Amino acid sequence: MMFNFHQIESFFTRQIWLIHDQNLSPLKRFALNLLRRIVITVECFLSKHINSHASALTYSTMLATVPILAIIFAIGRGLGYGSIIELKIKENLSANQEFADIILNFINTYLDYTKSGIFIGFGLLLLLYTVIQLTSNIETALNTIWGVKNQRSIYRKITDYVSVLLLLPILIIISSGLSLFFATIANDYVDYMVLSSTVKLIITLSPYVLSGLMFTALYMYMPNTDIRFKHAVLPGFVAGAAFQLLQYLYIHSQIWVASYNAIYGSFAALPLFMLWVNLSWMVCLLGAQLSYANQNMRTYFFSKGLNKISRSSYDTIVLLLMSKICKRFEKGMSPYTINGLTTETGLPIGIVYRVIQELEKMQLIVIVEDSSQSKPDRFIPAEDINHITVGMVLNRIDNIGIDFAPVNQDNTEWKCIQNIRKSLTKNEDSVLLKDI
Repeated sequence: MMFNFHQIESFFTRQIWLIHDQNLSPLKRFALNLLRRIVITVECFLSKHINSHASALTYSTMLATVPILAIIFAIGRGLGYGSIIELKIKENLSANQEFADIILNFINTYLDYTKSGIFIGFGLLLLLYTVIQLTSNIETALNTIWGVKNQRSIYRKITDYVSVLLLLPILIIISSGLSLFFATIANDYVDYMVLSSTVKLIITLSPYVLSGLMFTALYMYMPNTDIRFKHAVLPGFVAGAAFQLLQYLYIHSQIWVASYNAIYGSFAALPLFMLWVNLSWMVCLLGAQLSYANQNMRTYFFSKGLNKISRSSYDTIVLLLMSKICKRFEKGMSPYTINGLTTETGLPIGIVYRVIQELEKMQLIVIVEDSSQSKPDRFIPAEDINHITVGMVLNRIDNIGIDFAPVNQDNTEWKCIQNIRKSLTKNEDSVLLKDI
């Protein structure tokens, strides 16, 4: 039986989203939803150029590696774990000890400059630049996946990024300390088979659990939008398991590096390290894309046609969202967030986000940021709700963009059509959005 390519394409691009899964068995519903998530992930991976973002993050990571490791070493030595971290680096680069020694020498030199005071000048600027560039690129990549165009404000970038800079080394050190603690227990109580086996199982699973929690927090925290825990936790643990697998392959594949020593010398491990970093970021971004698919699976098909929405439907959506915002403001309730409007209206989050941006450009709403608590943005009317009418909103929609007029300013037909168009909204000038 010959398969028609166009039929297969039509199934994955349209028909798969029109299947009603309420009448399917649990197993078929699970398979359908899994296939939908895969389709969303693949389509967005290709359309949003995830590979390019992974390459940019690889470059930023290479720049930030030594400064970040220096911070981890500084905190680790202060807590008495410096030798453990050094041992971990040497184990991960066991096939190329020269390269490991070079990395450790860079770190020690960096710390020596810190003690001598040079760090206060150029070193501090280098550290801030590399870390801010890395975290900013992470936010940009995740915002691209979620369709968010506005990044954090400068104040939130400084506070949030510094928090990440301080917390990440501490978490890594705590993780290493726990692994050492459990390993010590397993060795000391080897005669107690049940306890020893349990501790060994905990040691084996703890890297996967910690990686899963780390990726889950990353997917919820870094994008400048509201992401629910239930939609981020599974992709976080999937990405964490894939990351640990990549790390295992990276460590055990370094035996191949020896054949490149004649070409690269002590830097023979560098190409493999860069490849591992690039693949790790690919895993991270694919997990974020899966998180997006989880939260937007029901509305993805409709949001794909965002640019094909008719003018009539667009006007209706704008009036609906503006009416919701005005009514909530009149009742004195907490202003809406993006997710709140999405839940109330049943519209795709991508459409709601785009219309909110348009409403801000039309100066109909004000976006309120809560920078101190890093909560999602909320929206309130920019004018007195007793003056916001249907006609006013339609008139603002008509005036989006640059005004255009023919060269001949005395064109009577042009002026006549303009007057007719303006008269169409006069009947709606008395209808307040809060009363709809």
